[in-house]
Amino acid sequence: MSIREASCPGCGGKLTFTNAATIYVICKFCNSGSWRRDVDLELVGKVAIVSDIDSPFAIGSRGAIGGVSWLIVGQVQLDHGRGPWNEWCLAMGDGTWAWLAEAQGEYIITRAVGEDLDVPKYVELHAGRKINIKSNGTFIIAEVGSGVVTAALGELPVALEINKRFLYADVRGTGSRFGTLDYGSANECDTVYIGNVYSLTELGFDAASSPRRENKQIAAVRFDCPNCGSSVDVRDPARAIRVGCGSCRALLDPRGEKITVLEVAQQIAATPALALGSVGKLRGEEYEIYAFLIRSTKSDGVRYPWREYLIRRRDGAYHWLVESNGHWSLVRPANIGDIVLDARDAKLHDTKFVKFDSGKARVDLVLGEVYWEVAVGETVNYRDLISPPYIISIESSETEVTASQGSYVLPGEIFAAFRPKNPLPEPVGPGVLQPNPFKPYKWRILSIAAIFIIIVIFLDIFFHMRASNRVVYSGTHPARVAATENASAPAEDAAVVFSDEFEIDGDSTNFCMTLACTELNNSWLAVDGSLVNSETGDVHNFSAETSYWYGVEGGETWSEGGFTDRVCIGPIPRGKYTLRLAPSTDSKFENLRYTVEARVGVPSSGRPWIIILLILAGPLLFGIRSAMFEGARWSQGGSD
Repeated sequence: MSIREASCPGCGGKLTFTNAATIYVICKFCNSGSWRRDVDLELVGKVAIVSDIDSPFAIGSRGAIGGVSWLIVGQVQLDHGRGPWNEWCLAMGDGTWAWLAEAQGEYIITRAVGEDLDVPKYVELHAGRKINIKSNGTFIIAEVGSGVVTAALGELPVALEINKRFLYADVRGTGSRFGTLDYGSANECDTVYIGNVYSLTELGFDAASSPRRENKQIAAVRFDCPNCGSSVDVRDPARAIRVGCGSCRALLDPRGEKITVLEVAQQIAATPALALGSVGKLRGEEYEIYAFLIRSTKSDGVRYPWREYLIRRRDGAYHWLVESNGHWSLVRPANIGDIVLDARDAKLHDTKFVKFDSGKARVDLVLGEVYWEVAVGETVNYRDLISPPYIISIESSETEVTASQGSYVLPGEIFAAFRPKNPLPEPVGPGVLQPNPFKPYKWRILSIAAIFIIIVIFLDIFFHMRASNRVVYSGTHPARVAATENASAPAEDAAVVFSDEFEIDGDSTNFCMTLACTELNNSWLAVDGSLVNSETGDVHNFSAETSYWYGVEGGETWSEGGFTDRVCIGPIPRGKYTLRLAPSTDSKFENLRYTVEARVGVPSSGRPWIIILLILAGPLLFGIRSAMFEGARWSQGGSD
């Protein structure tokens, strides 16, 4: 970069031009703004002195990104009514220029990307709309607003009109993509700036290159509340836009020489569980608590409040601690451009979120200082989507849509970080983001159950293989029935069968008999059996029955029953036994015959399944409790 020098037309001080693209310069000695015309400078007039807003940068700061060096040569301060911010003019090592903006811990570098990009007119813009900026990709309009340039210093590639209102829209793309549509004071877009959001490390910032400043941060101030006279502390006067008095609940505007009372909130019985001004380290980051808000929503006429703590990280980024029913979450800004939304679901970085709640969130109380023009009673549309322990919250209006991502924090973590004097509120019921306490053990319990079931099945197969399953009797016999008026009554001359004596030689074994009669025709057959111990006279009775019925009804045939039955008894002690069989039937078919087969040493087929069902009872009960937890969680959600 070539360096040229000139004298300020206002005071004669030496001006150094670092960037060949500079067309406007503000003298650091007298704050006079001048046009640069070839070799001469034309005095334009005085420019307001820039405010000392906390920033790591200054004119002269250096860095490098993507292999290209950058140097800050100019500074512009802007204000959209919610507090001022810095934008720095960068002279790039490749001879071009860019802008570096600071916004709540984010550092954004953008460049002008040309004309005729076919972007909507200003009156057509609304927050949340998707637009395509030709070859630059698709973006979501995050904010539609207006602002003024309040002060400037150094070299600039554009002419500025101090205190003249300009129109703009900020857009967000996927990843770190960011853009600004500059409309000036017209309805047609004047310039489109596209770039990326960076961390301080990604900027390759050389902290040693920044000129030393004695007081980068304005010291905290204290003033008396004009409504009640109580002392009010403001920790960051440069960014405080609204301050809530902790004594009388008055909402104050601290800007200007005179503190203004905007309104006095309705008295709400609420005391912050965490003291304003507390400093703590939470999840590796140091935070200070700046404000306490109570917000609420209504459903079916019932008010549901929650509490929010505005916390500031050491690098100036604002985050939130949200508490509801004793459950806490840490909430940080998220890029709306990264969120893929549909009617009920959302996706962020491959994580699926499901709609939990939506409606209007109302501000009920503000204590401490905030960085925007909040008002008690103001509402915003919100939509919460969860994937416990995470949440995406989207708040929107016609002019702005913001997204934040939160994660569940145990109350113990909060207490350890900020050390409140009093215990934190006890959690009530399942938290919206609270991890399901049963879920982590789901697969472990199912795995243990599966192992036991495999063992039971293996043992059952093993004992089946070892079982004798021996046939001790088989035969086919007539079921002769005498002709009587009551055909279903047992006939006196019914064929009663006695088997030969057989031996059961196991300690205790099952006895099973299978009955089959394929000649049944709209009738039934029953066989009453007795297993008689020839040595002791002990009798084990059992009965088997089979029936088969069929017919035609409504033009359709039907049938029910079957031709076989199986009955098992046991365990039967060892010994010598005789089998007695006594058939009975209502069949008029005199030659009806039946077949029986009796076995001993039959393995039990019911007990293994009973054991398996008992094993499955554990996972089932566990699943029921998990489902009850989820049911209680989702019962808290809803929509307007």
